[in-house]
Amino acid sequence: MSAKALEPLLPPGKKISAQPTSAVGTKRCRLLVDGNVVFSGSVEKRAPGTQAGDVAASALGVEPTDAHTGDGRFVYSKTGAVGRVECGGSARAESSLWVTVRSTHPATAADTLKVVKEYADSVGQGGDCGKR
Repeated sequence: MSAKALEPLLPPGKKISAQPTSAVGTKRCRLLVDGNVVFSGSVEKRAPGTQAGDVAASALGVEPTDAHTGDGRFVYSKTGAVGRVECGGSARAESSLWVTVRSTHPATAADTLKVVKEYADSVGQGGDCGKR
């Protein structure tokens, strides 16, 4: 994900740091600015057939009734978003991958959508697709 896309979701500050964590089926990274958590992104395994609204129902910062993209791949708001990762080639996968983002800094819904799209595309091109 590009720093330029992420910048509108982060407050000004002197020091930024990352705090990665993982649990069964989920990888998460929190960004801290001056010691305060201001952004969280995660990659999660879900059951095949999971829809964006299902993921949004359990994500912070976004609701199933928030804006959707026309293809149903993303649900997004000013404070969070979810998106399905397209791994290509494996139409009958035993699970699906989803990314979520949440920000505490005021942003536009368009900025949040841009970040979640870049994040989903980045994960789709990385090694997580092969680990489903």
